[in-house]
Amino acid sequence: FYSPKGRILYPIFYSGLLKIFSLNSTIIQIALALICAIVSFTTSLFIAKKLGGLCAVLSSYFSADFLHENLGGNCTELIGFILGSVSFIYFYRAFLEKKLNIYNLALFFFALILAFVFRPAPIIIFPVFIIGFFILFHGQLKTREKFFKLLMTPLIIFITIFSMNAVLKQKYSKESPSGFNNVIDSW
Repeated sequence: FYSPKGRILYPIFYSGLLKIFSLNSTIIQIALALICAIVSFTTSLFIAKKLGGLCAVLSSYFSADFLHENLGGNCTELIGFILGSVSFIYFYRAFLEKKLNIYNLALFFFALILAFVFRPAPIIIFPVFIIGFFILFHGQLKTREKFFKLLMTPLIIFITIFSMNAVLKQKYSKESPSGFNNVIDSW
């Protein structure tokens, strides 16, 4: 594989899909469309439950507007949409519950950081979310253990995912650049 931006996880992922679905790209597109629909529907239901119908309709509209331009092609945008939606759900759960839940935090950061490897994103988002969680949960960080968990959970996930990407890049795509895949590189 060669990736001019150093993002090799998507070609490996898509190759796996081609293997699973016997090189049938139509089935892959249908499967991705179904997953996008399920994630979009789930996100809208969650928003409707927490914020009301109007916000859910707006969420559905923006999802449909994005997806109608990207469904049917071989693009990283669909994986970014899926991971971003999952990340949003867990972020919003943590934000609304206002109770430090390492499970929600870990799933939020896992989906977000994995999306960083698939899709370009401004890296500043990562520390901003960590700082935001410290501000949101500052009253619940009375023990060193909770403080440590809030700090280490996203850092361990970040290091694990980017280390995995570096190992895969070294093994399968030595010629690809090794710079961080940020939004500026993609413009």
